[in-house]
Amino acid sequence: MKLVLRKSAIFPPKGNGKKILFIILWYIFAWGMIGYFNAPKAIVYLGDLINFGTFINAIYYKRNHKNIDISMMFMGVFIFIGILSALRNLESPLLLFWGLRNNVRFFLFYYTCTIFLTERHFQYFLKIIKILFWLSLPLCIYEKYFVTYDYGTIIGDMVGGIYYGFQGVTPPFNILLVIYCTHIAIKYFDKKCGILSFIITISSAMTMAAMAELKIFVVEIVIIFLIVMIIKKKSIKTVFISATGIFAISLLVTMFVHMNGQGKDYYTAEIFSIKGMFEIVTRDSGYDGVGDLNRFSGISVLKQRYMKDDPIIKLIGLGLGNGEYARFSFFTSDFYVNYSSLHYQWFSSLFVFLETGFLGLISYLMIFVSGMIQGVRKLHRLSIDFTFYFVMVTIMLIMIFYGVTMRSEQSGFILYMILALPVALEREKKRSDNYDS
Repeated sequence: MKLVLRKSAIFPPKGNGKKILFIILWYIFAWGMIGYFNAPKAIVYLGDLINFGTFINAIYYKRNHKNIDISMMFMGVFIFIGILSALRNLESPLLLFWGLRNNVRFFLFYYTCTIFLTERHFQYFLKIIKILFWLSLPLCIYEKYFVTYDYGTIIGDMVGGIYYGFQGVTPPFNILLVIYCTHIAIKYFDKKCGILSFIITISSAMTMAAMAELKIFVVEIVIIFLIVMIIKKKSIKTVFISATGIFAISLLVTMFVHMNGQGKDYYTAEIFSIKGMFEIVTRDSGYDGVGDLNRFSGISVLKQRYMKDDPIIKLIGLGLGNGEYARFSFFTSDFYVNYSSLHYQWFSSLFVFLETGFLGLISYLMIFVSGMIQGVRKLHRLSIDFTFYFVMVTIMLIMIFYGVTMRSEQSGFILYMILALPVALEREKKRSDNYDS
């Protein structure tokens, strides 16, 4: 007797992959409505409901199978440490709930992506990124030169292309630029993109980065070029890319100073040197120079000034939620009320360390380190080019320390979807092989 399997018995139900893209687009659309049209911020929470519902579908679909990969194991460790610390510090249940919401939503989305994401959906995603990238160019010009801001506003912080009108527009906008530039660089090396298209794209990205004062993009474009050149190993194009890269960086620095340095004695090409950048991210005077925390010295300051009397807190932190804040007072922690001027909330690494200590920070970092290791192995085994994945996870690790990108819903869902790619594509391949056999 021949056993016949229905396609639906192997492949996931249709529509859930589209929901993944819808969730990403919803957060972009919702914040666009908030920024451009002053829509109520409550519309953002619809994305949470769809995210949770799709996660439940993924659990139900795979209810009889083990689906825990190594990145998810570290996610579990991180959440366990956060809850344990919250219980030890007698935290408010409401704050714990809010802390869990702001972290676990990305983990749930990651799991959903490993179950429902396919190569076809990811290609749709790249097409969406292309559209958003080119829409952002005229929007950046409008936001930079045609919008009147209050006196004293740092205009670069308000320029974000499709992201506009809310606090923190630059982190997700930066990720948009990085994704599309990486995609185009890889296409150029694979002879799927011409020189003119490549140069126009990189030049447009540099112009938008300059208008948005995205200094980190100077470093990121170097990382993109270096990783792509090393992995692709194509000598002639490597020479061209190297020459283009050197010229591009020089041009980008010039544009930064020209667009943003008027009347600012400190805003010169010197701040873009290795020495200048290192001094900015490590200075004792803090990120804004008036005594708050800095990217790479903030953990040491938190440990010495606010955790020195309790070694357990140094290990497991104050608990998930005990550094949180929201529009509602019952979701705002006492630590934030008293110490928000430290600006720890501007950096994912400081936020994670404050709430979960050294153990939590290590487990959080291992989510991405282990993801990179298993990801490269899986993609190599599937004969899939892992260049894009390697670049993006490298950027994720940098962003943990550089800003709040990994905690921002406008960029976090995009990055966790990319992190899930190897596991998702491996499962898609297994489903296809099982159906063929």
